Amino acid sequence: MTINKALLDQIRSALGGSINPNLTTRSAVFDLFEAYVFSFLVEAAKSEPNVNIDYIDTDGKKATTFTFRTSPGQIFNGLYTHAEITFQRKRPLEAHVGVRVSGISKVLHECDVLLLEKNEAEFCRNNNVSPQSSKAILAGECKHCSPRNFGIKLAREFLGLTSDFSKNCKYYFIYNTTSQSVEELLAHHKNGRWFRYVVPDHLTDVDLLKSEFRNTIKNFIATKKYSV
Repeated sequence: MTINKALLDQIRSALGGSINPNLTTRSAVFDLFEAYVFSFLVEAAKSEPNVNIDYIDTDGKKATTFTFRTSPGQIFNGLYTHAEITFQRKRPLEAHVGVRVSGISKVLHECDVLLLEKNEAEFCRNNNVSPQSSKAILAGECKHCSPRNFGIKLAREFLGLTSDFSKNCKYYFIYNTTSQSVEELLAHHKNGRWFRYVVPDHLTDVDLLKSEFRNTIKNFIATKKYSV
């Protein structure tokens, strides 16, 4: 099985049979990889009782095709799809792919996957502004690279970004390969959360990320400030 097909199979499985993604086996592997990681967020939400998930386009209508962004953009621009996630007695969330977020410095940063409060997302769409990292629950930088192109520069960029994200948001570096120098640097900086070998044939590593996402969802549900 090719890597593109394996990633796409996981995406389709997580979304469910009622909707198909716009991505295909001919899509760029890095676009599939972002959607693949996004699918773990959907699965993490589905693992909780009394959850409702809808797939909504930017215009507020229920999607008939899940349209993933294939380049980063503003949350208020373009006709793309996100997952709307609602738990009982909790403020609703939205999960997105490829959305720019405003850091503590007010500089915009690209989030390959993003989980944030629905109220913040709606305010941004209505006012043509970017979400604040303080309103995000989880964000991820996803890299699908060949080993020779996966170097220390990417780790430095990730660590630089972590300092501009609110502590309210868990920010992850998620990638398909490994590198001793990259991981030595990441391990040295305790604020860097990273997951390697996130690919279908490394089930143990994939399960670590899935478990992390489930725990993040559980912590959200248990936190009183998110109650309604």
